[in-house]
Amino acid sequence: MPTQRPPPTQRPPLKQRPPPTQRPLPKQREAKAAAEAKAAAEAKAAAEAKAAAEAKAAADAKAAAEAKAAAEAKAAAEAKAAAEAKAAADAKAAAEAKAAAEAKAAAEAKAAADAKAAAEAKAAAEAKAAAEAKAAAEAKAAADAKAAAARRRAAAGAPDNPFTPGAFDMVLYFGVADASLSKAQVNRLDRYQRSLHHRGTGCAVRVDCYADRLGKAKTNDELTALRCTRVYEALLRLGVSADRLETTPHGERQTPGPDNTTNGRARIAGLRARCAAR
Repeated sequence: MPTQRPPPTQRPPLKQRPPPTQRPLPKQREAKAAAEAKAAAEAKAAAEAKAAAEAKAAADAKAAAEAKAAAEAKAAAEAKAAAEAKAAADAKAAAEAKAAAEAKAAAEAKAAADAKAAAEAKAAAEAKAAAEAKAAAEAKAAADAKAAAARRRAAAGAPDNPFTPGAFDMVLYFGVADASLSKAQVNRLDRYQRSLHHRGTGCAVRVDCYADRLGKAKTNDELTALRCTRVYEALLRLGVSADRLETTPHGERQTPGPDNTTNGRARIAGLRARCAAR
């Protein structure tokens, strides 16, 4: 191919000189100043508007934050008050439940104590009634035995008070102010009751007890009664039935012989048996 030649070099265009500076005219200066003043006023107004908007936004944000904080504080206070009210209600309910439980326990304890006291009083009354009934039955049995002995004596033709002082089958001597029986005296009573079947059938034994005149009469009455009781109980234990025994304490008003307090002849229990012939 044929070689192409480069295009010829083009020269740059010549710079044109600016036209010579011209001074603005007065009206132009006024217009420019007015435009600048207007631009400055508009810039100032825009800046003020921006500042006002920013201040308003800041105030709104502050008010919103304060409102939020107030709402949160109010909610926290209400939650705290509700929690405290609930805690107070729970404490009151627990105290009332505790008081009710304690009152119930006290009432149950009182009822149990009252029931126990009533049961004990009833048991004591029943025991007292039983003891009184037993004592009455024993007294009646003793009275019946005494009456039966009197009837047997009457049937045998014996007087109701057949004993005379000094006329006894056996005599037991007691110490001063004493009503106890020694072992030897109990053995004598045993031999005496064993000998009764040799004397007849249905033997009734009368025990007369005496005291000396030392001391008070009332004390001597009690002492002779106790001596008769001791002999009576010993004969019961030895096998003599109660309906065949009769005791008569005389105290110091009647003695079986001379009141010789030195040798104790007045402090005696005299036994005499009355038996039907075989």
